[in-house]
Amino acid sequence: ADQKFVGGEMYCKPCDMSGFDWETFTCTGESLASEGRAFNGYCQSNLLPPDGCECDDVYEVSSDGEMAGFVKADKLYFGRGAIQLSW
Repeated sequence: ADQKFVGGEMYCKPCDMSGFDWETFTCTGESLASEGRAFNGYCQSNLLPPDGCECDDVYEVSSDGEMAGFVKADKLYFGRGAIQLSW
């Protein structure tokens, strides 16, 4: 995912493999969280407490401007198993 650090918070722009530029590590395609779509691609929704962490859908922080398509990174669960990043 593309990333930005703004106001002390990390934001990510999730995109699929075809929209990711591996040389610049940026998302050149459309964000998977744009146009009001929910993103939960790093979540394993089949694992429920106590076997895993509960997952919520994550939405872009802004639909236009510099932050369009970006989501708060601490709302996501990342690959290597579900790791809760905030409490």
